Amino acid sequence: MRAEEHEYTFDCKLWVVCRVTATSEKEARRKMLDVLDCFDVTYDKDGVVLTEASVEDESGETSELIEVDGQAV
Repeated sequence: MRAEEHEYTFDCKLWVVCRVTATSEKEARRKMLDVLDCFDVTYDKDGVVLTEASVEDESGETSELIEVDGQAV
């Protein structure tokens, strides 16, 4: 006899690299936050379903700037 399955929901952090074209870092952060405010990730495999992702800190300060024009900063 197989055990009864249940659905467990977790609030997880998802780390991504986001490349943004803009005229300044400030504009790039604004554009990034506009897109990442809450977006559909649509992943469903082997009983794991990811439904949406969002940025936790809207100030953008949790997002570390690592490159400009492909060069490390």
